[in-house]
Amino acid sequence: MSHISPHLMENEIQWQLIPVRKCTMVANRYGHGSFGFRNTLTGSDDVFVIGGNHKEDLAGKFSIAKLQLYRHLQDGSVVEAGYHRQMVHHASESDKRFPRWGFAYAYCEEEQRFFMHGGFDTLNDHSDTRFFSPEHRSCSTLGSDGGGPSPRGYHSATYVPKKSNRKLQSNMVITFGGQTCLGGPYMYFNDVHALDLESLNWTHWRCEGDVPSARSQTFAFTWRGQMYVYGGYNGRKLFTDLFKLDLLTQQWTRLMTTGDHPNTLSGLVPKNFRIFPCKPCGLLVGNKLILVLEDYATSTMDAYVLHLRSMRWIQLKGYSSHGTVPQEDVLLPVDEPFNPPARGNGTLVRSGEHLYVIGGTERHLSKTKCPAPHLWQLTLPRAMSWDRERILWLACFKNNPWDCHLARCPPHIIYYIITLVNTNSFNLKSWM
Repeated sequence: MSHISPHLMENEIQWQLIPVRKCTMVANRYGHGSFGFRNTLTGSDDVFVIGGNHKEDLAGKFSIAKLQLYRHLQDGSVVEAGYHRQMVHHASESDKRFPRWGFAYAYCEEEQRFFMHGGFDTLNDHSDTRFFSPEHRSCSTLGSDGGGPSPRGYHSATYVPKKSNRKLQSNMVITFGGQTCLGGPYMYFNDVHALDLESLNWTHWRCEGDVPSARSQTFAFTWRGQMYVYGGYNGRKLFTDLFKLDLLTQQWTRLMTTGDHPNTLSGLVPKNFRIFPCKPCGLLVGNKLILVLEDYATSTMDAYVLHLRSMRWIQLKGYSSHGTVPQEDVLLPVDEPFNPPARGNGTLVRSGEHLYVIGGTERHLSKTKCPAPHLWQLTLPRAMSWDRERILWLACFKNNPWDCHLARCPPHIIYYIITLVNTNSFNLKSWM
């Protein structure tokens, strides 16, 4: 059994390998979607994994799975995980067969439904729009006759609630970019489409300004009522730039960032019917963007944080959890600098106190880009650094009570303050 070390300093993270049980469905997948859902009935943080290319089950029905985390009875640490297929009600019989990957997706929190558009199967590119309700376990189809993006895959989407921008009339989902197969080679897009979630009507936005070049496999997110797009891929180059789209003027702006930028990659050679899996795993937490992506020089996963207020990148230094966990020929070192083997087209979700990298393809395992069968758990630094905690204890025990309020506090009050701040190792307030 492995334990999570609490001794993480600022800009440090900890990786832990989580084995996956052999359940009723295949754990290996890439090009899928995932999201966290707060279950109001049980009070738990549920994680759903939807679709994806997992080869063994590709010809079967469209799969929606719930991620189950199994914890140790004494300390509550996660020791194993499992995927359990969900029984889903479909609006029509034809909707049940939906083997697809590379679709654009976004979780609409106020709407409590998961948006999906397009994607690939073994024969076609698609342009239909679907919604999944985690509360009712139901899936519905909008169809392709209501407009929207043309058939494509690996485009990105973000949910824009009207409360984030007072001038918006309704909640929206906005999509960007993507790629489509033209009998072998791929064509890339840089267009923008908006779906009104009240009228369910699509609008094609003709944006101006510093328009991003045509690309797929971007990561899109919403911050302060504006849309942001990071990275992407056009068959020959991997991008690491960042763009902002003003939703009122429909003007693009390329943003300048500083710090330890993620590495780019150029000189790629396009191949017919082949897609280079390079979409980053991303998650927005408060005023920070967390990205997990591949270091192509070392073939490992690197984690970065972009401080959106200062537009400054910081590369997080990775460490392994205590103990060694053999799994899939991977042996973790003991509490040493460590980054896991690289994987492409996975997803990053939050559940409780941790983040989880789900699925993806690990190029080091085989020449066929074998989908990864296990999870990586990611622990962020605690809210209060050890330096600040040390100052509190020194003030409590060493200072003169007549000159220092902290010196008048009983030690159990200092302990309570520290515990309250660090109640959750993924304390959101410390990341806002």
